[in-house]
Amino acid sequence: MRVLFMGSSALAIPPLDGILTSHEVPLVIAQPDRPSGRGLEVTSPPVVLYARERGIPTYQPSSIRVAEAINRIEALHPDVIVVVAYGKILPREIIKIPPLGCVNLHFSLLPKYRGAAPVNWAIVNGEEKTGVTTILISEELDAGDILMQESVDIYEDDTSITLGERLAKIGKSILLSTLEGLLHGTIVPRKQDSSQATHAPMLQKEDGLIDWKRRAKDIRNLVRGMQPWPSAYTYWKGRQIKIFDVDVEEQSPCASPGEIVCVDDAIRVAAGDGIVVINELQMEGKKRMQASQFLRGTRIKVGEVFGG
Repeated sequence: MRVLFMGSSALAIPPLDGILTSHEVPLVIAQPDRPSGRGLEVTSPPVVLYARERGIPTYQPSSIRVAEAINRIEALHPDVIVVVAYGKILPREIIKIPPLGCVNLHFSLLPKYRGAAPVNWAIVNGEEKTGVTTILISEELDAGDILMQESVDIYEDDTSITLGERLAKIGKSILLSTLEGLLHGTIVPRKQDSSQATHAPMLQKEDGLIDWKRRAKDIRNLVRGMQPWPSAYTYWKGRQIKIFDVDVEEQSPCASPGEIVCVDDAIRVAAGDGIVVINELQMEGKKRMQASQFLRGTRIKVGEVFGG
């Protein structure tokens, strides 16, 4: 089968790798190169680097809605278009091109967590399960008919990075089964129940700001879910501190939210309910490190306060 693939992030690589084992991929479409990292070096999306290593042509239009992009896709006569973590909404003109339709692999159990950041928000919201879903793409975001789904447990120590990697591997298998089902006409699409839909909007920098009045468990979920960007963060003496790993102690704090209650090999901070134990962090302008290492070079005192 002739499969045109559209994806940008590293999460799209396992599904693309699976497709290449049994289908022809004439082109990979991804978002344009962008500045990345602390040095803001212009970098290609991970999928583009992967495709180039395998000799697959790539195309990175600034807009997928322009005539040039639409005409190029039409000229390839794909049987199906597969979209995984691409980052742009397809126009009607593209949706109607392939005879078998446009298939999206989405990292949630739709209709829950429609949107750009389903993995992140599932963890932030304390979900115990999520999953992968393949749908036929419609003009409404993530609202197309469901083709296949598989549920996945969210582990207590999962971050959005580890969970995303696991979902991508499971999604690889589901996507291949979906394509086989479409090819042989054995899949019966089913409508989503939009009354059950929830949303997972694109992450903003301010989403990572810690509100110390929240429960310690909620703060831990935020830390796990805001990786790798924007990271959960707070402020101390006007300087930003990113926080990457915490534990929770259920005891009731005898301190105000955000107040540092203990400094030993970790930093213990009072939350609205419970204590947040900071194990790994990064001060603005410094390297990421364990709290014990951080404390050898930075004097933080009990009674001082973290806050936005």
